[in-house]
Amino acid sequence: MNKIFLYSVLSCIFISLNSCSKLIYLGILNQEEYSVTVVIKLRKNISQLAFKSKILEIESDSDKIEELPFRLSKWFRVKAELINSSKKYYDEFQENIPNEHINYNEKTGEINIELSKGYAYFIHEDYNYSNFISEYVGEIRLESLFGKISYSGLEVQNAFSYDKDCDCYLWKLKRVKRSHFG
Repeated sequence: MNKIFLYSVLSCIFISLNSCSKLIYLGILNQEEYSVTVVIKLRKNISQLAFKSKILEIESDSDKIEELPFRLSKWFRVKAELINSSKKYYDEFQENIPNEHINYNEKTGEINIELSKGYAYFIHEDYNYSNFISEYVGEIRLESLFGKISYSGLEVQNAFSYDKDCDCYLWKLKRVKRSHFG
């Protein structure tokens, strides 16, 4: 009886440790021949101070940085050709997103990221990629020279598909035709 109980407890611990031990990365790869702006509309606005300190990693003298309703990690980018060369690109090849390419509007809760061609931009890391999208992102808009297109709800979540080359969920923007923009 004690052996069965001990075996059951050890099995539960083993299963729970293995199910949550791998970080999942969420990114958008711009394979277009031009820059694309991605607008991420948060469901709940955060402060400008929290955005700058958590995503841009700009130090602040304030002790009053709010607790966020979701995990924000440093956002970074990787050259597209380096994604397939190593599954550890997030350590070896990451670059800071230039501050002039990313901004946040506290009033609207919108994060604007200018995606340079030939780069993958990683905007989230967690143990469950869908939590960030389904619970905290209300809409994602793509804006380019050709116009705008919006995605919301499951459309956003379904746009990110698993890519075994980078061991991440990656939304690949390529060959967007004029007719796709409204």
